[in-house]
Amino acid sequence: RMLETTRQPDFGPEGHAQAPPASAAAGRATLESLSVPGSVNSVLEPGDQVRRLGLVSLADRFDSALVLNPVEATKGSMQRKFLTADSWATKTFRRLNKRDDRGHVYYQMLLGGPRERLHFEPRKSTAVIVTCGGLCPGLNSVIRELVMTLAEYGVPRIFGCKGGYMGMSAPDKWMRLDPAIVREIHMSGGTILVSDRGNPPCSEVAQTLKDRDVQHFFVIGGDGSHRGAMEIFKCTDQIGHNCSVVGVPKTIDNDVPLLDQTFGFDTACTEALKAVDSAYVEATCNANCIGLVKLMGRHCGFIAMHATLSSRHVDVCLLPEMDIDAEKVLDHVADLMRRKKHAVIVVAEGC
Repeated sequence: RMLETTRQPDFGPEGHAQAPPASAAAGRATLESLSVPGSVNSVLEPGDQVRRLGLVSLADRFDSALVLNPVEATKGSMQRKFLTADSWATKTFRRLNKRDDRGHVYYQMLLGGPRERLHFEPRKSTAVIVTCGGLCPGLNSVIRELVMTLAEYGVPRIFGCKGGYMGMSAPDKWMRLDPAIVREIHMSGGTILVSDRGNPPCSEVAQTLKDRDVQHFFVIGGDGSHRGAMEIFKCTDQIGHNCSVVGVPKTIDNDVPLLDQTFGFDTACTEALKAVDSAYVEATCNANCIGLVKLMGRHCGFIAMHATLSSRHVDVCLLPEMDIDAEKVLDHVADLMRRKKHAVIVVAEGC
């Protein structure tokens, strides 16, 4: 779709094989096949592997309450579907082109969601939420939903740790949270918990969780924050504290293939579109002008691609996932300037 929108040629190096365009009938057949439930094995190619990522079960080490889900007990008529030990999320399947016969490794993880039996007794539990690293659109929305859900389950003590991991060293400054406090925070940007990038010793954080009898620790952050969360969990295990450490991926780049979409991605695309539109105005309102926009994304081009599709007036979009010959790009841009006297180029971070 992006190539059809920009009408840019193939920038791949000589000898690079590009997949032929699919017909409309083939497209419809693909959509129909994706709408029919099927086995993962039906889409695997020779050489592909599926590997399941193990999840530590607290029940293997600590006594489990095995209480019935209280939300289901009070709202049984809603008939929510419980997830089981066989509920898995699979990494996005990919095939670069029809000649891509390399074996790919696809990972699976257990889906998060309601279970029929709970390890902890909600009425006797304490939860702490922390936001780490840089700011990201949607942080307050995530905090709000966590608090609302915990309250629905009947958790009586919910705290917000202010100042990232560093705030875990000052539990007296934790912020008490309840549905009334967080009801409208999603309408404000940033995070009410004040993010930070500091990292106290993981053993200290684990000891604080034990001293405050915290059973649920939610870490909203990026890859570094999640590495820290894993180390904190290992420390809680070493000191014998029965605590679930839950990581909520925070990235506007949408670069977690096991998720449908990461929070903040929509907002990032909306803001990126504004930059692309401004570049178009500059390019068309000045003589012989090129509007060049570089967009975030680290090692993937989702933001650049979606902004390009939304704007409809990008002439060249370059993504990290593409094989690019710089000479071909320059030749195409030169041709655009001869014909149109302006051009809009979007380049994703990581190209």
